[in-house]
Amino acid sequence: MTTTGATTGIAGYAHTYGLLFLWGVAAAAVFLLGAPLITRLMHGAR
Repeated sequence: MTTTGATTGIAGYAHTYGLLFLWGVAAAAVFLLGAPLITRLMHGAR
């Protein structure tokens, strides 16, 4: 990062929480799209 002063810490937090947000969205999408398969595995194929 090339920021200086007080914004250095803020930019670090923004970057970290931005990545956490993106990973959370990706995990949510996987669970949302995989839910029918998970349900089928848990309750048996019909």
